[in-house]
Amino acid sequence: ASESYILRKITELKHIPMDVLLNELRKREHILKWMARRNIKSYDDVAGIVRRYYLNPNDVYNKARLEI
Repeated sequence: ASESYILRKITELKHIPMDVLLNELRKREHILKWMARRNIKSYDDVAGIVRRYYLNPNDVYNKARLEI
């Protein structure tokens, strides 16, 4: 499968390897699935998780990983 043009552009603009970008996208996907399973929908709850993710992504990811 060929790489996505958009993903390739992101790696060029951010100067990061493709595997690092793909790993980050997988983590975010996992967190979104965790939020969906926990029925997290309110603006305040979603914003709180996003805020915590930007402050400490590994903590949020590990919490999601352990709770799924």
